[in-house]
Amino acid sequence: MGCGKLADPPPPNWILVTWDTTRADVFEATKAPQMVALAESGVRFHNARSPVPLTLPAHTSLLSGRYPHEHGVRLNGVHEVGPDVATLAETLQAQGYATGAFVSAAVLERGTGLAKGFDRYDDTLPKDPSGQYFAERGSAATGAAALQWVSGLDADQPFFLWVHFFDPHRPWEPSQEALALHPFPYDAEVWDTDRSTQALLDQLQKNGRLSNSLLVLTSDHGESLGEHGEWTHGAQVYDSTQRVPLVFWAGPETGLPLKAGHVATEPVSLVDVAPTVAALLSVDFPATGVDLGGILRGERGIAKRDLLMESGYGTERYQAAPVFGVVRDENVWIDSPKPERYRLGDDPDQLNNRFDALADGPVLAELQSQYPRNPEGLREQKTLTLDQFEKLRALGYMGGSSASGTGEELPTTDIKDRREMIALLQSGALGIAPRVALEKLAKWDREFGPVAAVDEMKVSLLDYLGQVEKADEWFEARKDADEVVRADFERRRTLRTEKIALIAAMDQALLANPDHPTVRADLAITLWEVGKMEAARDHFDSALVLEPRNLGLRGDTVRFFIALGDLPKALVVLAQAEQPLFGELLCLRARVKNMMGEQGDLTDLRACQAQGGELGPTERALLLLTAQN
Repeated sequence: MGCGKLADPPPPNWILVTWDTTRADVFEATKAPQMVALAESGVRFHNARSPVPLTLPAHTSLLSGRYPHEHGVRLNGVHEVGPDVATLAETLQAQGYATGAFVSAAVLERGTGLAKGFDRYDDTLPKDPSGQYFAERGSAATGAAALQWVSGLDADQPFFLWVHFFDPHRPWEPSQEALALHPFPYDAEVWDTDRSTQALLDQLQKNGRLSNSLLVLTSDHGESLGEHGEWTHGAQVYDSTQRVPLVFWAGPETGLPLKAGHVATEPVSLVDVAPTVAALLSVDFPATGVDLGGILRGERGIAKRDLLMESGYGTERYQAAPVFGVVRDENVWIDSPKPERYRLGDDPDQLNNRFDALADGPVLAELQSQYPRNPEGLREQKTLTLDQFEKLRALGYMGGSSASGTGEELPTTDIKDRREMIALLQSGALGIAPRVALEKLAKWDREFGPVAAVDEMKVSLLDYLGQVEKADEWFEARKDADEVVRADFERRRTLRTEKIALIAAMDQALLANPDHPTVRADLAITLWEVGKMEAARDHFDSALVLEPRNLGLRGDTVRFFIALGDLPKALVVLAQAEQPLFGELLCLRARVKNMMGEQGDLTDLRACQAQGGELGPTERALLLLTAQN
């Protein structure tokens, strides 16, 4: 009896999971148990770096295998992936793979150009009851959408699945379960993301789709938690934002011989992921990055080469010179108006700048000549719709109207000279009296001229203080020269008209039921939002009498009296709480005392931090200084 030819086994699937804003040092069993478990049976790259600390440019590099100055996507919300930028998604689609992407934030919406090559590009963002879009989607919802897509594929259909989890990015809103394990909210968000990753992989395993899959787990960039004066990410290229986790794992049916448990120490970049995956899946894909297959198999390393980094975010947002970096051997070179060089082996935190103009100047000049990175490309911009602008601003990526016009010369101020300003702006002036913050902004405005992020915070603080007419003056002065500002101002006025109508309706409701606590509290907040501070004060007082155990209302009331400048009353409101204060309310009490000049007792700050409250730059510095003494 004759034997028919055995069918060729289906090619491996590729699953790419990216955790946004995730530092390399989260690699701990308590913070990221699923990531650690994958590394134990896969390969972990200990010295992986992102080429850029921004979400869209970094993901473009990840999928194209090219650096930002090559693919042209340098900034979030400003640049798009052009038709001439080849991505591995397009190549795999042409090879017969089903391709699906499930992203969790507005910064990666299909309008960025990353959707090309994907049969399904799910950038669905949830809405709140008012119909407004949130700027991000939770990891559980994103994972569920991805699983639904995979379940609809034929069993023998190879697929490329990209799942992007945004949770570790600010604002931090971790689950209570995560906070119980990790009081610091960033770590708690990482734990939540790890749990969502485990849920995704567990279900893929149950569906029989994991065993023939190559998995890559990584991040687009890290997060600075106060290092080098940076409070989030984007402006600088130190390892706090550039080093990222990178794990390769292969199911038993793929036939890919990864050396289980290997920890690679060679410096690698996200630009290496696409060419490595292409080689593992036996498809041709030209890229700047290199194939890391030899390291994955434990056979050999790779030839020494330079890794490039850049950030033009400080140019767009803070009116500072762009920053470029090169990782060469054990040194990280940072090319800015005030150059830096760090030896990572004995200075991993990059605290000791070893740059010597006489000895290192020629090497830096060589690097500049060898790697011309087209800084002028940072000035190329697109016109955002108001909706796009608002979504990006909600994520902290846009600062007022753009301060970087096409054709203008690049700023020459070193980003390091903007550190105090950056810390205040990135932290939202957390822990600083609002009027003091306004004074600082006015000082920087006089010194530096127009800075997009300064303008944005100025308007926000004026609104917080109830000085909405002064905020309107800012819009009036700029609306004729900036289309986004004009549209923003029109929507601002529309919303105010709606709120005034809402105030009238709530007044009528209170005539019928004067003791309705929710209406009373909502009226107080709405009056505050339109700048009617004295009327709001009366309703806050009345609402607390009706709901003395409502801690959310008590917190809003304290914030209102801080805005009003009545700090003694804010303390009284906290003292009148009928239950112990916790978390954010402890932070509020500490802040009010600090604003009143009482800095001796740091008990509230310590307790707030231990219970998951976020501290501002001055508050963390105060605790650190006390601990050192």
